[in-house]
Amino acid sequence: MDLVLSNDFSQLSTMDEMLVEGGDWAEFGYAALGTVSIAAAPIALAAGQPWAAVALVGNGLYQFGNL
Repeated sequence: MDLVLSNDFSQLSTMDEMLVEGGDWAEFGYAALGTVSIAAAPIALAAGQPWAAVALVGNGLYQFGNL
């Protein structure tokens, strides 16, 4: 603990913990949709659909851009 405090780091107070925002359901949805879209792109590419793979990656990046 002394090493942490000597490097100007400290634990969050209770008031600071109340101010931390973890996001809401919309941000969770954007992150989940973006992840699934990008993860599905190689499957579309393996199925012989290169334009679908490009569309999935584009959609995933769009979803991540909304975060």
